[in-house]
Amino acid sequence: IRRRDSLLRKANLMQMWYHQASREWLEAREGFLTASQIDDLWPLTTTGRRRPIVEEDYIKALFNSTEINYDSVNSYGPAARGHILEPYALEELRKMRTDPSNIFYWDDAVIYKGGSSIAFSSDGLDIPQPETGVLFNVSELPTINEVFEVKSYRAAKHYQTFAEGKFAIERRQVATQMYICEEATIGSLVLYNPRLIKGALFLTQWTREDLEEDLAIIGEIDKQFTETKIKYSNAFVSRKGMSETDILKELQSLSIN
Repeated sequence: IRRRDSLLRKANLMQMWYHQASREWLEAREGFLTASQIDDLWPLTTTGRRRPIVEEDYIKALFNSTEINYDSVNSYGPAARGHILEPYALEELRKMRTDPSNIFYWDDAVIYKGGSSIAFSSDGLDIPQPETGVLFNVSELPTINEVFEVKSYRAAKHYQTFAEGKFAIERRQVATQMYICEEATIGSLVLYNPRLIKGALFLTQWTREDLEEDLAIIGEIDKQFTETKIKYSNAFVSRKGMSETDILKELQSLSIN
């Protein structure tokens, strides 16, 4: 009984955090390699050891990039918490800045650059998000000088990530943004946990020079992924029938009737 009650409390806590992204945002990502997928193709472990990446890994990434799962627009628990706290983290960062006017929250937006197969969804930039649109070519936006990546970890990981200072995965995500935003000179990682009275926000920053090796690896991943996409282009035929979501809705309506 005690274990059951504990699970129920956890379930209720998870339900407190719920986030829904837009379908347009999900569709805009189709065909692009995102930061999380780049991590799967990274030729180094988090400790810096080499790991083999073969063509099959790129083929998997290619097919994953074309799958649109509309269920994934909904997130719960820690994942939803991370999304919801992003604007609060940036607002807290503004209070620390002498000039807070160049920190803008971005939501449900995909940014890419011409000739690249990579795109990213920004947590924040030093330019405001356009009022309309979801997919943006970086060349059509004002110059971006600083990119922001927000992480809202639990207390232990929040402190550990900052104290150890390794930031392997977080650093790659910042580097991915700077790879697309070629004029950006600063990449800022914001670690934020509003449950903490002290140390609720930690800020780590990298220059383009700091990320030179990471940017070179991302460029090679971009090249290999683009070549794989061209090689297997005949394997992709546009769907003419119902989507999985449409099929589920139809089955649900039949079961009701």
